[in-house]
This record gives sequence, structure tokens and C-alpha cells, in this order.
Amino acid sequence: MAMASSTSSALADEFEVPDSIEITFAEDVPQFTRDQVELGVEAFWRVFGSLFDVDDPLRATVLVFEDLDAAAAAWARNTGTSIGTARSLLTGRHGAPRSRAIGTLAVLLLPQGRSQAFQTTIHELAHMAQNWARGGQGPVWLGEGPASYYASLANATVAPSPRLTLERRRELWSDTKGLCRAGVMAADQCSWVEAPLTAIDGRRPFDDAAQNAGRLGAYGFAELAFSYLVHLEGADSYLCFLDRQSQGSAWRAAFEACFGITVTDFYSRFARFQQDHYMLLIPNPRQRLV
Repeated sequence: MAMASSTSSALADEFEVPDSIEITFAEDVPQFTRDQVELGVEAFWRVFGSLFDVDDPLRATVLVFEDLDAAAAAWARNTGTSIGTARSLLTGRHGAPRSRAIGTLAVLLLPQGRSQAFQTTIHELAHMAQNWARGGQGPVWLGEGPASYYASLANATVAPSPRLTLERRRELWSDTKGLCRAGVMAADQCSWVEAPLTAIDGRRPFDDAAQNAGRLGAYGFAELAFSYLVHLEGADSYLCFLDRQSQGSAWRAAFEACFGITVTDFYSRFARFQQDHYMLLIPNPRQRLV
């Protein structure tokens, strides 16, 4: 399929996206989607651009498609995988389209009418920043949580506000638990509500949770945990974390240096946050949700 290149226009002059980030659209991608992707790249750069040196900018390729077959072919061609593997990676639960990033390549599969092109773009480019910083080290929630956090936040504002996001996530947490308690949500969708953060440390458990409980389960839980984490030291703490990793620091050492808390202590502190908030909603916090 023929592709058309585009250079993103900046939201503000001082945040102009470098030419080293190349966005290429399939010809059938509508203008609305193109605009949302370009705005997403700009919003990503506002948050993460300070990580990259002017003389050594992020060199990234963003390929945007409406059609699964075309997206799978591009993924296979650029990664050396089979078409079948590519199709599997780009389809989620019940065959829903998924976008992916590997290294400095992002393939965005955005069928017409998909309203989250802006957020999807930021999410996948956040993974690019993590890849650049060797941020694949560490638990999966610490990769998916930030990507979802900044995508959600940028949907309302390009200026990170951890306090706002934490409050919003608390509201989501409350609503979800209320639906579980009332029996509105199925038991398999509610099982993650009482789970410890370690339940989504690994890739397979995380993906299983996403399959069984939907995005609200695995991704929402990871975003809540990350919102709480950056609330401790501020939004810049995550840029510090990535920067230290890019300089060779082990992820646990970078975590403690930038967030001001050890990984073990954070898990304990977040568990108390879950417990305290949970007790406000359900009289017996040890009662299982069924």
C-alpha cells in the first residue's frame, strides 16, 4: 500500500518535533486520524523531549494504518517476523486492533472511527522512550503504567499533573469496586481488584489479566500504581528514572534514586493505599468479590 510522509506541526514553536521522528501514513488513513496522530507525537515530545540531546535526537519511525493486513505486512517487513505472528501481535481481545512499538519503530493500527488515536500514539511513543532508555527492565506495570498515564493525562492537558491523575484514578478505583460489590461486573473481571501489584509484574500475567479482565483490569491497575508513584516525587521523577537507565544504571537503583523509595517499600506502601481506600468502600475488606 502506498504511504505518504508527514512532518508534524508543533503545538507551540518551542515544542517543535524534530525531523528525526518520521510519521508515515497509509493513503487510506483519513485526515482526522492524521491530525490526532500528529498531535499525539507533539504531546509525547512535550513530556519526553528533554531526555534527548539536540546532537543525538530520537530517531523514530511511526507507521500508521487503517487495515490490519497492511499493518501486519509492515510489521513483518521491519521486524523480520512472519505475517501470522505480526497479525497476532496487532490483534487483541476478540480481534480488536492493537498498536505496537519495538525499538524505535511504532506501527499504529487505527481503523476509521477509532476515537483514541491521540492517546494510542502517546502510549506507543512512550514505549519508544522506554526502549531508548533500556526501560524494558523491571516489572511490566512500570512500563505499561507510565505509557497509559501520560496518554490519559495528555488527553486533557499537555502539562503533567500527577495530583489530578491520582484523584481521577481513585475515582475509577472506587467506581470499579462499587460495580464489583453490586455484582454488576463479572467475577473474573473483578479478581484483579484485590490483587497485589506483584500480580502484574511479568509479561504473561499482565497479558492474561488484560485478556480476562479487559483494559480496565491490567492497564488501569498499572496506571493507578504509576500515578501513585509519581505522586510521591513529582512527574519529573520518571524522566530521571529513564535518564539514569540510559546511562547504565540498573532499574532498581534508578528507581530508588529518582522516586526516593526502594521497590520493596513502594510495594508495601501501595498495598496500604489499596487497603485504606478499599476499606472506605467495603465494610469487610477481606470479603472476596464474587
